[in-house]
Amino acid sequence: MEIKMSAKKSVVCWFLLSVGITIVTSTKVKVAVYEHVVISPDDPEAFFTRQEAFQWMSKNLNVFDEQARKASEQGAKIIVFPEYCITGFDHSRNSIVPFLEDIPDSSTDWNPCMEPDRFADTLVLRNLSCIAQMYTIYFSSKHGWTLKCVTKMTDKTCPHDGRYQFNTKCDF
Repeated sequence: MEIKMSAKKSVVCWFLLSVGITIVTSTKVKVAVYEHVVISPDDPEAFFTRQEAFQWMSKNLNVFDEQARKASEQGAKIIVFPEYCITGFDHSRNSIVPFLEDIPDSSTDWNPCMEPDRFADTLVLRNLSCIAQMYTIYFSSKHGWTLKCVTKMTDKTCPHDGRYQFNTKCDF
């Protein structure tokens, strides 16, 4: 599968799958892969407000900012981060809710850094987008996503709590 990335570095998210990226070019591209020790709450079952959850995730985003800067300085054009690198591990279905964002459909032409207020609850996406833009580097990470069901009547597979939750790959 060939994927063309826009010069605007708009968000592109693939839901429920990881896609290999083939870059068709005659030159080499340096890619940085960063293994991250996630900073997360001591008790993953604890409940947080959205603001408190974002404070935890900001600790990881600060590490990403530093690593993206270093990778860019070393000539990398793409940096890849591991799964659960933002939210941390072992949350319950309910305790992870404030760590999740409502990620717009991938066909939406939107740059979170340039239009931060276009969609609600997208602080992490905005931060990732701005990091990519600041260091002129493509950024790939997994991020928690929530999608509310319309109704149980129209969606027979809708979970009992009225929402789907995904671990979503996002690229900027």
